[in-house]
Amino acid sequence: MLKFLTQKEKIILSVAAGLITAGIVFNFLIIPTLTENARLNGEIRITRGKFLRYTKLLASKRDIQEKYEKFYASFKMSRIEQDALAGILSEFEDLAGASGVHIVDIRPDMAEKDPGKVKGITVELRVKGTSDAYMKFIYAIENSLSLLRIKKFQLNAKPNSQTLEGVFSILQLSPLE
Repeated sequence: MLKFLTQKEKIILSVAAGLITAGIVFNFLIIPTLTENARLNGEIRITRGKFLRYTKLLASKRDIQEKYEKFYASFKMSRIEQDALAGILSEFEDLAGASGVHIVDIRPDMAEKDPGKVKGITVELRVKGTSDAYMKFIYAIENSLSLLRIKKFQLNAKPNSQTLEGVFSILQLSPLE
């Protein structure tokens, strides 16, 4: 078949075959290789960033452990305190449910206890409710048989709503100490 083609046609056919071969090689070999290379470079960048963060953490390991030990020591409670705290938290849930106040967050205060202060367990509550519900809640806390006393509280009004947001610091006096 090549015998019937002129010299010019043979050159055009060779160039066309070369371009088709180059296109196939480019699409099936070079592009996938470049794509995989870019993906691997991205993974290397991410891993290098993680490695740098981890080396910084390892460099400050001693400081982190000291802070953790200090925090853990202040958080440690006796079995009696743990039982008392569980009882308080359950009572707060009952009082809030009965008065119509919704508890958003409950946090025991694990601050160091001063020898001159009143002994007991302090709990911080974040709650939402109406003013009537708050009145019932405060009354229920102050008249609780568990020796609960409100140390401080703050109420904030939400715009365009009857709902109030409140933060209470409540102390349960400890008869054991």
